[in-house]
Amino acid sequence: AALANREEVEKGLAALREDITNGKFAEVAALYENDLGEYLFLFVRSHFKISENLKDKWLYLTEKLTPSQ
Repeated sequence: AALANREEVEKGLAALREDITNGKFAEVAALYENDLGEYLFLFVRSHFKISENLKDKWLYLTEKLTPSQ
């Protein structure tokens, strides 16, 4: 299976090249500048009851992903 249509990729690259050349890319990138780092963590509280198995998996993952203090 083809991952991408060649014509579509070439068209997209041409558009990107144009955006870089005319400064549009830099203009849009500047809208998203921040000094908060490259990662975003969201903490969400569900209004739905989750199974104990899922809760255990969530706790395991959060323990593994939380930096040691």
